[in-house]
Amino acid sequence: MNERIKELMRQSMVEYQFDLRFSPEKFSELLLKECVQILDRRNEHPVIVNSIKEIKETFGVEDN
Repeated sequence: MNERIKELMRQSMVEYQFDLRFSPEKFSELLLKECVQILDRRNEHPVIVNSIKEIKETFGVEDN
């Protein structure tokens, strides 16, 4: 498994009843933000700019 995926999985641990548990919701959010950031670095092309905007709107991704 990719090291970046492993890191995102570690960041997806949340406290639940005095224990740490993996949160699929948190992982999805982090993964989606990572994908948007990758696209954002290549945002010269109008299609990519529009795609980033659509992804953010569809999934409710907020800018950091």
